[in-house]
Amino acid sequence: MSASFGFEKLQGSFPFSIVSGASSFSPEDLVSNLISFCSAFMSIPQSRMRRICGEVSVEESYRLWDEHLPRGFKGLRNRNRTFRPILFPSAKCDDGGNSSSFPAVLTSIKPMSSGVNWVRLKKRFVDGYLVNAGRAINVSSKGGVSLH
Repeated sequence: MSASFGFEKLQGSFPFSIVSGASSFSPEDLVSNLISFCSAFMSIPQSRMRRICGEVSVEESYRLWDEHLPRGFKGLRNRNRTFRPILFPSAKCDDGGNSSSFPAVLTSIKPMSSGVNWVRLKKRFVDGYLVNAGRAINVSSKGGVSLH
């Protein structure tokens, strides 16, 4: 979740926003990342996840896009900075578009606070080494970070 949020924030900042346009924190960004993570982590096949989420047809997706985002990302006023979906009403949904609930399986994984079993690094380098270089990271009881 932290990585997804950080990426969206970066995507919306200069100079990346020149290339990415206004797509940072679009309504589906963080939610689709959560769905993908849960699907992979819990070994839920894509076909089952589509049923859990209540998939609509491609045509209905286009209709919802045209109705709620007629100017695309440039006209986006529904930025979503959460992992909860912005639900657009659709009569094509099983419940007639009246549901405001989120599938329980997608709320079963809770993020852990930084400092317990993981540390949020302020930079990508520790003592000159790239953090994601596959080396183990040690964290002292005072929060000091070093590499093996």
